[in-house]
Amino acid sequence: MTDLATPHQRLRFLLERIGMERDEADSLQAFAPLFVARRTAFADYFYDFFYTISETRPLLAGESLSGHMRSVWAGWFDAFFTSKADDEFLGYLWSVGVRHVEVGLDQRF
Repeated sequence: MTDLATPHQRLRFLLERIGMERDEADSLQAFAPLFVARRTAFADYFYDFFYTISETRPLLAGESLSGHMRSVWAGWFDAFFTSKADDEFLGYLWSVGVRHVEVGLDQRF
C-alpha cells in the first residue's frame, strides 16, 4: 500500500535521473538471492560505519542491545534487491526519508 502523500511522480523522475528505472531494478533482482543472504552482514557493516560518525552515534545508543536498527537495515537491503521500482517501493523509500526527518537525522545520513 502506498501513501497518497508520497510524491510518486517526483520520485520516479529522480530514479530516472540516476539511471534506476524498471529495467535496472529488474536486473538487480537476478542477484537478489546473493545479496539477501548477506543482509545481516550488510546491517552489521552499516552499524559499524554509522557508529564511527559523531552525528549518528547518539542515535545508535542502546542499539547494540536491541538490534532494532540492524533489523531495519537488513530489511532495507532486502527490499532494495527484491522490490521493483514501482509506486509501492517509492512509497517505502519516501517513508524511510520521513522517518529520518522525524528523528532529526541530518540529510547527509
